[in-house]
Amino acid sequence: MSIERNKAVVRTLMQNFDPQNIDKALDQLADDAIWTLVGQPRRFAYAGSKNKKDCAEQLRGFLSMMAKFRWEPKVMTAEDDRVAVEAVSAGETADGKKYSNTYHMLFTLRDGKIVNVREYLDPLEVLEFTGAMTFPA
Repeated sequence: MSIERNKAVVRTLMQNFDPQNIDKALDQLADDAIWTLVGQPRRFAYAGSKNKKDCAEQLRGFLSMMAKFRWEPKVMTAEDDRVAVEAVSAGETADGKKYSNTYHMLFTLRDGKIVNVREYLDPLEVLEFTGAMTFPA
């Protein structure tokens, strides 16, 4: 796949990463994809590596709290089968509670699908927003 095509796949995931379109976003992941939220699970319950099924469950749980959510890539750099993205997010619950975070993500692609994600974010923003150590199921 070309570098531009790989970037387009990542953009599609990010553009559809919201409560209404999460399935279209998840369609960009290969069946054997692994999504790693970098950190220590003993200190941040969401951290660790998850297969596509478990990742989808966690992401749907997070987005279920949101009336609106968007990811906005600020910088995207690609080489070979990898796309690196610096991004920000903005979300809001139905009662108006705001969420925002900053991210650095490294996507690895194969045959037009994302096979690996390494996500770095500010875990304290997540914990402050959720007020809990786990997302709702």
